[in-house]
Amino acid sequence: MIALLVSEIATETNDAVSYNQAIEMGKETYLTTEYASHYGGYRLVRVRTVSGGHCAPFKGMSDVEGRKKASEMETYLRGILIGMGIKSN
Repeated sequence: MIALLVSEIATETNDAVSYNQAIEMGKETYLTTEYASHYGGYRLVRVRTVSGGHCAPFKGMSDVEGRKKASEMETYLRGILIGMGIKSN
């Protein structure tokens, strides 16, 4: 479900969701979630295709936001979609 929500956000913001898609679209970054259980869960990040470095997913957001459990990340992503005026399943 998390990947689907990220994909919906990316579609609406004309972003890629993978390295290969970013290259095909001529983008320098792509939007994804990163998971690390030892750090507490998921976080939404933008990854640079050239360096692999992470940065903030959107302007005004931090690239070091706290990690979230799966259910919290789903709620967070749905909130982004609602904020964009997009109805999500």
